[in-house]
Amino acid sequence: QPSDTIITWNDGGNIMESPTLTVLASDFVGRYLTIQNTFGSAGKAVALRVSGDRAAFYGCRILSYQDTLLDDTGSHYYSNCYIEGATDFICGNAASLFERCHLHSISTNNGSITAQHRNLASENTGFVFLG
Repeated sequence: QPSDTIITWNDGGNIMESPTLTVLASDFVGRYLTIQNTFGSAGKAVALRVSGDRAAFYGCRILSYQDTLLDDTGSHYYSNCYIEGATDFICGNAASLFERCHLHSISTNNGSITAQHRNLASENTGFVFLG
């Protein structure tokens, strides 16, 4: 269960330096983890940054406020995950599939759920959400 293993941090500001957990290795698999950044609403506070290729997450909870999941680079798979935030809480320039994931916005104002950073139409990146 995700409640059994909780990885927590309380830092914000620089999107590359604030993550609770950063995955740079390829072929990483995370199962039933809660990854949270408890910095709050004062700025960017990444819970999880994924930059390795072929990373997969199953049944994980990823929690923060702004830029919760920095899906940075590579190809990634998220299955049955719960992702919570308020502003751009899934961002980055990866090629990722989110299957049967629950996205929960805690925004009290208008805010974007995703901010995919593709700059060119020729880039082989994007976010796909199924079920």
